[in-house]
Amino acid sequence: MFPRTLRLRQRRDIARVIKRGRRFFTPCFNVRTISSPLLHPRITVVVGTVVSKRAVIRNKIKRQTRHQLREILDGSKISADIMVTIHKLALDRESEPRKQELIFSLKKLGLIK
Repeated sequence: MFPRTLRLRQRRDIARVIKRGRRFFTPCFNVRTISSPLLHPRITVVVGTVVSKRAVIRNKIKRQTRHQLREILDGSKISADIMVTIHKLALDRESEPRKQELIFSLKKLGLIK
């Protein structure tokens, strides 16, 4: 889990990312981002019941995705709010291809080089 300061938690902040943020779609993820006045990124990972009805499976994929995001964004000076929505296809993919897809999405959105 991310520290509290790195979590995008408030409903109004998430709504702002959804309404005004840039987005990039891949088969496994929908990544939305908007710039933030803070000097660090704030991140939220969303997995709906469409992905799986079982909370254990949804929580597992969320933990894996948060870990991958932590590895990708570790030490970066990004000042953005990032929302990652996970699609059902992510359950069928191995960890490394999902991580590469996240990297590709973040590069396309200009968050990492």
